[in-house]
Amino acid sequence: FSALILVEPLLSPGGLEIIHDVKLNFIKRAYERRDTWASRADALRYLRPRTPWDPRVLELYVVTAKHETEPYHGVTLACSRDEEVVSVLYTMYRDLTGPSKGLESLNSICARIPVSVVFGDENYLPRAIQDALVDPASGRRFRTVSRIQGVGHLVSSTA
Repeated sequence: FSALILVEPLLSPGGLEIIHDVKLNFIKRAYERRDTWASRADALRYLRPRTPWDPRVLELYVVTAKHETEPYHGVTLACSRDEEVVSVLYTMYRDLTGPSKGLESLNSICARIPVSVVFGDENYLPRAIQDALVDPASGRRFRTVSRIQGVGHLVSSTA
């Protein structure tokens, strides 16, 4: 590679303990969000004003991330709430050093090629963790650090 752009990197210089609250927030949101609609069109009408995604991305999401379900006579999320929570509890961040493992490699990569990082300004990852990741005192030198206003998690779907 001649350059690298990191979009919303889920890296934490402080390790898993620092992002414990982020993990709990993911779980809470998974159980609180609506997950059934009468039809794909109904899902799109519901999500459009609530999701600041590019309309093309939102339409693809409704087509590919929803499936018809018999019990509810409509459509539901292709990945159930329980499956999402299991992924957060037992897969995502299960390794206590996981969120910081890539930092040593990133330090080396930043020294060899231009690396840029992009965050949404309304991100799940707390600003203090983002700032620690891009702090020049860490040894990582980024070509650019961009914060896109008015967007959050899944910045690539919204900006």
